[in-house]
Amino acid sequence: MKERDFIRCPNCRGIIPLDSESCAQCGFPLVGDIEPFSKDAKKRKRRLRTVLKLLGLIFVFALGITQAFYFLYKQHSDKYFGFTTEVADTIAPLSEDDAAWLEISGSDIFHERTLLTLGLLKERSPKYYDFVSDRISSVTEIVGGKTLEVDGQRLHLSGIGAMVDSLSGRMWIKTRMMFGSDTLKPWDWSMYNYAATLIHEASHVEIRRQDVELETVAEEVACEEAALDFLIRASGPGVLIDSKQTYVTYPESPRYQKWYNWYHQFAKGGTT
Repeated sequence: MKERDFIRCPNCRGIIPLDSESCAQCGFPLVGDIEPFSKDAKKRKRRLRTVLKLLGLIFVFALGITQAFYFLYKQHSDKYFGFTTEVADTIAPLSEDDAAWLEISGSDIFHERTLLTLGLLKERSPKYYDFVSDRISSVTEIVGGKTLEVDGQRLHLSGIGAMVDSLSGRMWIKTRMMFGSDTLKPWDWSMYNYAATLIHEASHVEIRRQDVELETVAEEVACEEAALDFLIRASGPGVLIDSKQTYVTYPESPRYQKWYNWYHQFAKGGTT
């Protein structure tokens, strides 16, 4: 008889004929139909293993592609939002001597970040560095608080991130406007945003110097256009460029009404 005509008893592992109804050695009953393991079954098992291996390779490949796309997306996303330090790491802060034209009042980190931002302006856009240095005389950090007293007048700060006395060039800026949510990391977004704000406020001073009478919205659009021009020329983060482009395109949008409401607390011609 051939080897495949025998099976092993599942109880005692003894070899018994395939057609046995019970094990001759231990008496274990053999219930049901028992078929030998055919060559076709072995082929199916090999094919199954091959398919599983291929599926495993496909999964590993797909996972690798997904991770690569995520890495590229994150790189692009971080750069778009300015959550990188590619520029900050290459910019030299302006020296104290070179920044003597500007009186800086605030925390040590505010002072350092201001010098770094001035370094960005001078390196990436000398034209706007000269524009700011000729019009802004001081910059003071605002940390918290809903009001600020300027020349005996208490001003509400709701709706704005910075302001300037267009007669003297004195400027005030909220910490969140410059640092965003991270006061320790010198994100490129923070530097570019701070630089654009300096240009915006310097534009108010220039409009005052030119003795040009503009309505609130028209004046803000003119100031934002200057900031936008800087961001484009200096390759600023896409999110800042898009934000300012949206504003100069749709300045009458209700979302900006709080900004305009800020002007109601004093007569035009002073702090802006």
